Amino acid sequence: GRLAAKGDDQPMNRYPETHGKQAGFAAIEIVVVIMIAAVLMGMAIPAFGRVQARRGVINARNTLIALAARARAHAVERGENVYLEIDPVTNRAWVRRGTDTIQVVQYSGEFAAEMQLASNTSTVAICYSSRGFARESCNSGTLPDVVTFRRGPETARARIRPLGQVESL
Repeated sequence: GRLAAKGDDQPMNRYPETHGKQAGFAAIEIVVVIMIAAVLMGMAIPAFGRVQARRGVINARNTLIALAARARAHAVERGENVYLEIDPVTNRAWVRRGTDTIQVVQYSGEFAAEMQLASNTSTVAICYSSRGFARESCNSGTLPDVVTFRRGPETARARIRPLGQVESL
């Protein structure tokens, strides 16, 4: 505590009297804080939804690019044709070798995204040869093509080039 002044016999009071006031917050102060928090949350939640939608379509596009790279790598490693098939009707893409499916991605589930081909065909199958290039003789669909992923107002696109390269736009 503090030292008392010379001639002061009583110690100083650390907590002066409040003169009828109670410590704490008034109800109106609490209501104001809650209202400000509600306004801020009202602005933040839609922005968070837009960010989530944007990340979803970007991740969907990047997954398609990685799937194409995987199909190409399998074709080169195995020395045989490997297919990347894209089906916008079911929102799926998969890699297969012969009748064996290597990997399947369901875009409407994991990414909550819908896909669409610019050529408006129902499916595209890219046939990667043992050299890692798309073989026109066993491809189905028209290349080049563009795949658009959509979630709400957000979109991300990937281009499929004639030799089977898949790149972001």
